[in-house]
Amino acid sequence: RLSDLSGMMRISPDRVMPQGVPGRSGRIERTLPRGLGSDIRRMSEDEGVGLFTLLLSGFHLMLHRWSGEADIVVGTPVSLRHRSEWQGMLGFFLNTVPVRLGIDGDESFVALCRRMKTELEQVLIHAELPFAEMAALAGGLEGVPFHAFLQVMFTVIGLTDEDPGRIGFEEVSRPMDIVAVDDLSCLFDVSGDEWKVVFKFDADRFEDARMQAMAALYIRLLEGASMYPSRSLSSHPLMDGEGFEKVRLMGAGSCSPLPEVPTIHGMFSLQCLRTPGAVALEEGDAALTYIELERR
Repeated sequence: RLSDLSGMMRISPDRVMPQGVPGRSGRIERTLPRGLGSDIRRMSEDEGVGLFTLLLSGFHLMLHRWSGEADIVVGTPVSLRHRSEWQGMLGFFLNTVPVRLGIDGDESFVALCRRMKTELEQVLIHAELPFAEMAALAGGLEGVPFHAFLQVMFTVIGLTDEDPGRIGFEEVSRPMDIVAVDDLSCLFDVSGDEWKVVFKFDADRFEDARMQAMAALYIRLLEGASMYPSRSLSSHPLMDGEGFEKVRLMGAGSCSPLPEVPTIHGMFSLQCLRTPGAVALEEGDAALTYIELERR
């Protein structure tokens, strides 16, 4: 699964900063619309997939729709306390594992969740492999710093033992502290009556407005999936009603003519009229005048 990550999705920064320079920590939080949490939980029960699986599937879909890339890799923390010999020991028994899934726009959200469930079951088989070894095994990462192996992290807090399909991805109380400073971390909080999405990011590299838009898209796609779980992924809208209205108003005004600006070839022809015999191009001992170049 990690044999070639050269084509995986990467979020390009809004501003380029030197590698290894810690930036300011940015944080945005959005609350899900009333009733959406209940709809998501109901879909989880109806389709037989856990909340973690469903929410991670939606996060993968958001990254796909935002970037246009189909090869999505997201890191998530997994508890290693399933071993009986470790359960009585003190320590931070946690590992980070990559979850890689290709997105097919023709499939439904339900189909995506089922593939995600299978992928997570396979990931758990290798959950004890140290993260450094995973990064070393990954192919196609020449020139990519170690901390950028997993650019995006995801976790859910507030899951209960009654939530179906947890399959080993336990609640993590400190998911934001284990992520590189220039990565995007998404925490989905389902612990209360109001579910929340929290994005933490490097504010020196990423604009707050961009993170707000990504979080809004994530929630919008979850809304669409809860209403139309069998609809193809590519048919889910990227904008809400307010966004559609803004686009409509942009095209409702009168058409204005484009300003007349000089073109490169137009400027060259004008110079040819002014100085046809002047040298326009030289290479070694060869030279061409403006009129000679214009005739070519």
